Amino acid sequence: MRILLLTLGILLVLAVPATAAPVPSYVVAPNPPIAGEAATFTSTSTSAGQTITRVEWDFQSDGVPEVVDTTAPFTAAHIYPNAGSKTLRLTVTDSTPLVPMTTTGFFNIDVNARPVSRFYMSPDTPVTGEQVIFRSVSYDPGGSALSYAWDTDGDGFDDGTGDTASRTFASAGGRLVGLRVTDSNGVSHTT
Repeated sequence: MRILLLTLGILLVLAVPATAAPVPSYVVAPNPPIAGEAATFTSTSTSAGQTITRVEWDFQSDGVPEVVDTTAPFTAAHIYPNAGSKTLRLTVTDSTPLVPMTTTGFFNIDVNARPVSRFYMSPDTPVTGEQVIFRSVSYDPGGSALSYAWDTDGDGFDDGTGDTASRTFASAGGRLVGLRVTDSNGVSHTT
């Protein structure tokens, strides 16, 4: 009698556990960015159970990243030349085994313009003992309301908080008078 021996093959398939896609996010300083000045963007992106291994910063949102970063803390500096609404395209890749996962997020960024501090005085050529009125003609290119801080005596911006200030000078000579205006985003400019 013959014994028939059958060999059964077992195919074992190990699946990679399902993981969530990485979530792109960032912080920026200053917040909001100021037109014409460097802003530092730092990725705060996360990936459940994995680490972020690559961050692509596309500040023009044209599909071509200006900065590709593969080393934590994943930061990039950028200067927006003018104020207004911009779109940041942020692509992050994680360390998922075998096939790393990549996600792209689109973020609206409102770039602020620095306010402009200006004032004039009346009279134009004051004399000793005459009251001098300083009147702001400052403005914010973004239309934000301004707050005011005056320095009419050279000891700090503590001589008035309205759009006008005054001072009577007891002696002749040149004086430095300053005005600091601040917009609703906390961005200041000083004259």
